[in-house]
Amino acid sequence: MEQDIAEIVEEIEKEKALGKISAVQVFRGMLNQPELLSVSSANAEQTGSSYAYSQFNVNMPRPVLEAETLQLLAANIPLCTQNFPDTACTFWYYRTDEYSGNVPNTENLFFVRLLPSYYKPEFISAGLYGFNQTFDTYNAVASQLSLSCTNDLAYDNLKYQDGEDTTVYQLHYIPSDVSITYNSAPNKFQMTGLNTPAPLVAYSAANTYAAGTTYAAGAYVSYNHKVYRSLQAGNVGHTPGAVGSSTWWTFVTDKLVVNYAVGTSYRKGQYVANGGGTIYVANNDIYASGSFSTGSGWVIPDAEFNYRYLVTGYADPNVALLQNTSRRQWNQYALFETGDIVQYQGQSYQAIQQNKGWLPFQTSSASVYSIVKTDYKRGAVVYYTLYSSWWKCISDNPPANSITVNPFTCSDYWIPSYWSPQSDNTGLPIVGLNTISSQFDMNDTFGGGQIEYPFPYGVPGQPFNPNPRRLLNSLLGFCWNGLFDPTAVNDVLTTTNVSTSSITTDFLNRLRPVPQYYVRYGVGGLGEGRGTTAITYTADGYANLVYTSIVAIYSTIVYGSTLDSQRNTNLIGLSSMNAGNLGVSFFDNKINGPLRVKGSDIYSIGIELRDEMNEPYPLWNSAVATFTLKLTYKENLAEK
Repeated sequence: MEQDIAEIVEEIEKEKALGKISAVQVFRGMLNQPELLSVSSANAEQTGSSYAYSQFNVNMPRPVLEAETLQLLAANIPLCTQNFPDTACTFWYYRTDEYSGNVPNTENLFFVRLLPSYYKPEFISAGLYGFNQTFDTYNAVASQLSLSCTNDLAYDNLKYQDGEDTTVYQLHYIPSDVSITYNSAPNKFQMTGLNTPAPLVAYSAANTYAAGTTYAAGAYVSYNHKVYRSLQAGNVGHTPGAVGSSTWWTFVTDKLVVNYAVGTSYRKGQYVANGGGTIYVANNDIYASGSFSTGSGWVIPDAEFNYRYLVTGYADPNVALLQNTSRRQWNQYALFETGDIVQYQGQSYQAIQQNKGWLPFQTSSASVYSIVKTDYKRGAVVYYTLYSSWWKCISDNPPANSITVNPFTCSDYWIPSYWSPQSDNTGLPIVGLNTISSQFDMNDTFGGGQIEYPFPYGVPGQPFNPNPRRLLNSLLGFCWNGLFDPTAVNDVLTTTNVSTSSITTDFLNRLRPVPQYYVRYGVGGLGEGRGTTAITYTADGYANLVYTSIVAIYSTIVYGSTLDSQRNTNLIGLSSMNAGNLGVSFFDNKINGPLRVKGSDIYSIGIELRDEMNEPYPLWNSAVATFTLKLTYKENLAEK
């Protein structure tokens, strides 16, 4: 029968070429121009994945000829997916401190994550890590998040590697640092910072670990060139970094206060130890040319500080950087220690001395500084022979002889080089979550127990959206957009002048604990007072366990006669996801709105599905999606 139809089609085409159209009139609806067309993913030639798809292409068994318009009549889309998209399974937060700095930046940004749904639990230690899955209740989400806050897969695999790996790969995760819980009273999620007391401890005061010593909670020790903090009292006989030690010790990711360094210039607010464990803070910008002296502006700080926690927002640019950026970046708010390697504008630099806020710059094109020249332009780099140092001009036409040995007295015109340009990226830390998880989430050993390659092959790491419009934060109800003025934060934290109408105030309202001085409500009305010591922040809204409310359906065979607010064309319909997670979403068109067909003869049809955030909407290969299209055709003038 199929052979007979093929012969008929051939005969019709010949008659058409000769201008004989009677046969075409009789057979065209049956053979070449169907009024209804069903497109099923079960007949797909390609789906883009071996286990799931968000787009597919169907080659027509017989071409549809001279089509003019189409419209989507019906769509059947099975809903068999997890509640959260895998690209939004990471919860990001800041933890600031007095030593490293109070301004949020990529150095004090950390995460808690649910492992993506396609990770196979049989390859991973059971019951240790939180997974993305289908969640029926808030409590089910909370139980997985409690695991995520305690252990992270890449962190556990990475911390047992050699010193080179733990230096090159810097994962921004701190076990047991925060807890994300569900509070049934307000029906909202909460984040609590666990390590609230943040005593300033000198690096030299971290004693070498001794197996027979009992350590108190909060005690610091050094072991195998790393520093650990005791999580519990009565800590004895638990070797830091050993299997099972994570309930007793945590690897210290925050920086312990280093000793004063001769010749280092310190900005106001920086801390040093005097070599004997006593800690001081700079009361003003200090140029250090000789030995440590309390008379030059160093004072003993308050005895107690707090880590401050802040849940980030989806528009925070630092989050976008740390989701995938493979290298550590310089920023003006972080404190960098001597020897730290960063990247700035594509170039690697190593810190010559501890510094904060001093810009790295190239010195290869430096000219010799002239003390009488006044026509230097912004960006000029000079080498000053008298001080054996490089300087960069930051303001046009500086006064003659304006470079001084004290960088703070000439900072309106010149900044010193506290960074040494590197010839390559050797030693430049990798910090991107996707990059590190791709290497260390799942691995295998080869020869002598050394981890050699990722396993299983071809499994991508933690997915991410390079332009995040939702995070696990927002899906859990932490709905802040994350915008604030970083230049105002540090000053506001130490003053009573808190604006009530700025995005900085919006930022301050979310810090826990809130700043020391804060305008608050109380008996008798508004007044100033000590900030609350509360360490919990309750989500702004309620958690959203709905993956998406619609699925946008696009096709390759329509012109740009459709447009959505995300500037996508080729849209043929929006299917409402109005069924349960294990149901079938059904779209039924009630409006006659034909769309012009791209070209006239249809040999293949491509379908693509996207969610409300314009991200691909994945369906497992077990889910068959079917679409019914109505077609109209060009009029044949020869028939009239």
